[in-house]
Amino acid sequence: MVQFKSPDSGEIYEFLTNNMKMSAMTIAELYRKRWQIELLFKRIKQNYPLKYFLGDSENAIKLQIWSALIADLILKILKKGIAAKWSFANLAAMIRLHLMTYIDIRGFLRSPEKALQSKFSNIRSPNSKQLLLIT
Repeated sequence: MVQFKSPDSGEIYEFLTNNMKMSAMTIAELYRKRWQIELLFKRIKQNYPLKYFLGDSENAIKLQIWSALIADLILKILKKGIAAKWSFANLAAMIRLHLMTYIDIRGFLRSPEKALQSKFSNIRSPNSKQLLLIT
């Protein structure tokens, strides 16, 4: 067992290890990096449909996993670029719902109500040449 005292918070962490050659700082850093990987796996399992694979071949499974990782990266970039506080699950759900909607995604994520109102007010303007199917 090794102990590590955090320089930021002053908390003492204890880690079980069988590697006594590494320093406590190195072991703490390895655990921190591993924890980030565990959080990534948890987020991917919760937000992306990887329970059932769409194909049986190795290539199809790899494509589906890579697609989930790319979607995760895009959502992380979007989340970082907006000031509003969205949970990752809510952000993923909103993007999934409005994926095929022609809307400014950053404006929508800053203020969903305002973005949808402006979109629908543009459709209903009297100068619009497009006919409404539903009134």
